[in-house]
Amino acid sequence: MLSTLGKSSQVLELFSVAHPERGVSEVADVLGMPKTSAHSLLATLAAVGLLRRTEGSRYRLGWKLLRLRQSLLDSTRLLQEARPAMEQLATRFGESVQLAILTEDRVVCLEQVRCASASAIQSTARSRPASALEQVLRRPAAAGAVADESSVAAPIAGPRGRTAAALAIRASSVRMARSRDALRDGLVQACREVSMRLAGRG
Repeated sequence: MLSTLGKSSQVLELFSVAHPERGVSEVADVLGMPKTSAHSLLATLAAVGLLRRTEGSRYRLGWKLLRLRQSLLDSTRLLQEARPAMEQLATRFGESVQLAILTEDRVVCLEQVRCASASAIQSTARSRPASALEQVLRRPAAAGAVADESSVAAPIAGPRGRTAAALAIRASSVRMARSRDALRDGLVQACREVSMRLAGRG
């Protein structure tokens, strides 16, 4: 059972923006398994909705993953505590706010609150979180906030001083140059309050 689950996980991780579709032979070659085994895994994952089969007998990620993702986010206390703070920051500063974590050495953006006035910036921005956000997530919470030319990020503290997550405000370079201190101070305060609520002190 564990072996099958491990292989299923490996199959799902083959799909990405760069490779949205995979075929049986391709999966077999990449994972070094017989085509019959690859076909069986793909068919099973499609049967439970984690993959979907295309008209060309290839496979894409299934829509069920979206439902599972939403269930995970909705039941995550971090997001429950952080979302109100994100909405307040977006309203106060008129900029977009991101919540991200570091998992398996990857930065994962859990949520983004977009302000209407920041939509033009977001439409041309990279989909991956800003570099300031990465820096904060890879440092102890006590290291504090980090700013670059288009964002400022601050840590949400977890147990034993570790950084559990981070919030970032993204803005234009002009806006950052003009309001960096105010953005940083507001963000740091919001992260401190979220940290306290997660620790049961808020």
